[in-house]
Amino acid sequence: VALVLGIAGISPDVVLGAPVAAWAQNKTWLVDHSLVLASSNDWATLYQQLGVSVQYHVPSNNGATLPQYLPVKFSIRLGAGEDAPAPLPYLATGAAAQLGDAEYSKTALFEFAVRATSSPLDIAFPDMTQAVGKF
Repeated sequence: VALVLGIAGISPDVVLGAPVAAWAQNKTWLVDHSLVLASSNDWATLYQQLGVSVQYHVPSNNGATLPQYLPVKFSIRLGAGEDAPAPLPYLATGAAAQLGDAEYSKTALFEFAVRATSSPLDIAFPDMTQAVGKF
């Protein structure tokens, strides 16, 4: 990434809310990616090394079958400043309303498995939609 940014003359310290060229001002940029939900039968691995594994999955809150990967997006109105909110939701409202609490499991050799459940997910995903210019 540093090489690509260097070729384009962009410092790695530049945030999304930084000033932009006039042609880009007020255009909305969508950075699409996937939220890995996994499933109760096929957990996603966050970390695995030397006999230690941390996995998770996000079940639905209504018994429905969720896809393993859910399309999501960061969005920003270019040139809006560091404190600007995202102009679009991170996740489609209908899909967000179906998400249950994330379940985590840690296993290690010669230890009992440890399980934990997250607090209820905020379907507005405020960490992904507020002050996005600081990303």
